[in-house]
Amino acid sequence: MKITTTAIITVIVMKIFVAIAASSPQLQFIFQDQSYHFYYGLLLVVMSLFLRKMKLAYILFGIGAGLFIDDIAALKYVMTGPAQTPIQDYWSPLFIIPLMVGLFALVISEKQLKRFFSAYA
Repeated sequence: MKITTTAIITVIVMKIFVAIAASSPQLQFIFQDQSYHFYYGLLLVVMSLFLRKMKLAYILFGIGAGLFIDDIAALKYVMTGPAQTPIQDYWSPLFIIPLMVGLFALVISEKQLKRFFSAYA
């Protein structure tokens, strides 16, 4: 459960950060930025696959998966243009349903992922 736990903690941290940013005028700029955190998550997942011989690569994978899963619904905005109401959309079912499906898929695949990373550690 280390990968899933890391991913869930990452999602919780991102949700808290976005909630804080929504109420802080100094942090409002993140909603205008078009670099969605699923890009960074995908980058971390790919890096962890290349660095799978490292002992803690699975944690890097968990953080990347958490970032990716938390924001994958934003791919809609990459395809169609920026969101008009980014904070409301972030908390909408459009984002929450893919998040739950992604976390469920991660829980189901945890055993295989653990085997994959432990084979190289």
